[in-house]
Parts: sequence; structure tokens; C-alpha cells
Amino acid sequence: MSKNICYIIDNLHTGGMQHQLVKLLSHMDMSIYNPSVCYLSEINTDYLHTLNELRIKSFPVEILKLCTPNILIKLLSLSSKLRKADIHIAHTYGTHAHIVGTLAARFAGIPIVVGSRRDLGVKFTKLHYPVYRFINMFVDRTMVNSNAIKHAIKCTEGMPYDKLEVVYNGVDKPAGGKIVERSSVLQSLGVDEGKDLIGVVANFHLWKGHRYLIDAVKDILNKHPNLHFVLVGDGPIKNKLVTHASSLGVLHAISFAGTRMMLWRYFLSLKSVYFLLSLKVFQTPYLNQ
Repeated sequence: MSKNICYIIDNLHTGGMQHQLVKLLSHMDMSIYNPSVCYLSEINTDYLHTLNELRIKSFPVEILKLCTPNILIKLLSLSSKLRKADIHIAHTYGTHAHIVGTLAARFAGIPIVVGSRRDLGVKFTKLHYPVYRFINMFVDRTMVNSNAIKHAIKCTEGMPYDKLEVVYNGVDKPAGGKIVERSSVLQSLGVDEGKDLIGVVANFHLWKGHRYLIDAVKDILNKHPNLHFVLVGDGPIKNKLVTHASSLGVLHAISFAGTRMMLWRYFLSLKSVYFLLSLKVFQTPYLNQ
């Protein structure tokens, strides 16, 4: 008999955490697990379409903030849904999901609760640490994607190492073993064959710092005019970044390439120069591997 597992995630907007969850679900052995997804805010319809194609149930429980008068009602609502679904394992993704999801799972009597962490807690306030120390007491295991995060949680939250499991992020190999060639990338972008590409794979959010890269492009081009920058991703500030690049006169040297998988695979294969952007230290643990 398959085990019912519910993934509770902060949101389903476009992002690395969401992408990793969808890829995990797409490779899951459905004869062993019967997964479902609960999201607390924001929907990417592409992800919902993928979940529907995989025949994975998904449902919202809107919790935008933790410090609200109705938070207990929301928590009990989530707990009720988990209980009715006869969930055996709850696995949380994200800050709000870790706090609310863990409590709701324990209220529902779920026997196994797993947390997950993908950054060093740089967005945490002083209040987060005592809250997490409390919540961590109700978690059986916490999955992290680097040793740096594992050590940070041990030091700042006192979670023992035997409750922290390192599972690295996976990157798909090109389908059929095919390698994405530079000529194909240039052709898809409409860029001259002689250009050298600089890749950035990051969604367009303020904390990623694309603006500062764009600010530097003009000076870089003065020394290296043969470069062309390819920004792979999407997000709420894309139009502002396009306008900013245009105002600096460097839009001709930048391709806003969307979320095409071919480009994502090309740059992550390290066949060209690749920038890992973040104003905060979200990415530092991955650089340490």
C-alpha cells in the first residue's frame, strides 16, 4: 500500500525551490508514494499544469503572514485537510510552510514530519531563531542541500547533526545524452556567431541583483566589446530591468531569454562564463561544494 505524502510549500511562483519540488515529483515512484501538494500563496499555472499532468492533487491554504488574527483558524484548517487526506508523511518547503506546516501536521497526528532548508537564514529576524528552535523539536528530519547549511543550522538553532540530511540539488542531463551546442544557442537568441556569451540563470527579483550587473555591462563592453549577456529567467521586475538596460544604451548586448530549458542546460553545463547572482548569501552554500 502506497504512503500518502503531502508537500507543504510557501508558494508556487517560479523559483528554484518550486522547480526542485516539481522535478522530484516527476521522478517519484508512485507505487510507493501517493503525493499531494499544499501551497500557501501565489500560483504559477505552468506548475499546476504539470502537477495535473502527473495526476498529483494540489490544494491551497492561503497563509500570507504568520502574525495575523486568523492564523490559528488557518492552521487548524490545514490540519483538518491533512487529517482527512490520511497523510502519513508531511514534508515542508519554505519558511512559512516549515512553521505552519509542521504544527498542522502534528495537530493532525501525522507520524513523520520532514523539514527542508535551502539557504543560510539570511532573511531571518531575531524572532525566527527561537521560533525555529521550538518548531525543530517537532521535526523528525530536516533535508538541506549543502553541508554549509547543515553546519549553520546546527550552530544557530542547535539541531543535532543526526537530524540533518544533506541531499544535493540535482541537474538533469540533456535528454538522450544530447549536448546543447553553442551554435544552437546563438541561433535561438539571434546573436552573431562571433559573440562570446555570458550567462545568468536567475529569476528577476530585487534580491538577485540583476540591476547591478546591468550597470556594469557598459564598462565591461568598453574592454570586451565581443561579449553578449544572456539573462535566463522570469519574474516581476523584468520590464524594469529591460527599461534600465535601454536607458543605459546596453540593451543590444543583453538577451532577456525567458525560461527556455535549452539555455538553462547550456549555461549550467559550464561551457561558457556563468554568473551566480544574489545580493544576499542564498547561493554561498552551493559555491562551497
